[in-house]
Amino acid sequence: MVLETLPEVKSLSAEQKLILTQELLDELHAPAMSPEQDQAILEVLDARFEAYQADPSTGSTWQEVRARLREKTGASWQK
Repeated sequence: MVLETLPEVKSLSAEQKLILTQELLDELHAPAMSPEQDQAILEVLDARFEAYQADPSTGSTWQEVRARLREKTGASWQK
């Protein structure tokens, strides 16, 4: 059994186990990415970070991003 090879999991709280379960399911359902796609994503992130460094006022706080996501999806985040 896999759980026997990961003894740390037993020490997790019920909430942490639920989060871990969701993260594992998300990973299983994530589309496979090619190295080219990974590189393209990194290039976009690098460009956005450079733009932010040039003008930090173009960025958003996590609170602003969370509010936009909540408005668009109805989802909520604890932290």
